[in-house]
Formats: sequence, C-alpha cells, structure tokens
Amino acid sequence: MEKASATNDLDERNSSGSVNEDKAKGVTDLVSDMLLEMENDFKKSGNSIRDRMREMGSKLDGLEQSINGLMHDAGLIDGEEESPSDSNPSPRRPPTNSSPPRTTMATSDSV
Repeated sequence: MEKASATNDLDERNSSGSVNEDKAKGVTDLVSDMLLEMENDFKKSGNSIRDRMREMGSKLDGLEQSINGLMHDAGLIDGEEESPSDSNPSPRRPPTNSSPPRTTMATSDSV
C-alpha cells in the first residue's frame, strides 16, 4: 500500500507542477499582451503629440509672418521680413513711453 501512496503523491506533484506552469505561462502571456498594447498606445500618443507640434509650429510661423507684415505696414520695421537669425541689428522699436500725457479736467469744485 505504501507503494501506491507514494505513486499518488508523485502524480499529484506532477499535476500540481503542470498546473503551476500553465498559470505561469498564462500570466506571462497576459503581461506580454499588456506590454504590447501599452507600446502601441505609447506610439500612437507620441505620433499624436508630434503631429500637434508640427501643426502648432506652422501656426506660429504664420503668426510671425502676420506680425512682421503688420509691423512693416505700421513702419516699425523697414524692408523685407528679417529672420531672427540675421546678424543685423534688431528693428526699430516703438518708444517705451507711448501713452498720451494725462490731462486734468476742471470740475465745478475747482472753479
């Protein structure tokens, strides 16, 4: 009877080991799938951010051209549009104190 008992114990260990291996493989597959999904999501997010940055750069370039055109029309800069990397001195700037002088109005109390 001891021999049969030992054989049953051995069979239980083998089947238990097989179950543990199956669980480990299942967890490994699950983690692998999750990592692949995260990698794909990360790539999509990166591409989306990159596209938004390109779009924003184009909008900023257009805004810069518009501002330079307005400054040229207002006489604040001369000639063609200058790029910021030019070694020429910066364009003329408007005076810093451009607000009109304050005037006081006479009131009936001061007469």
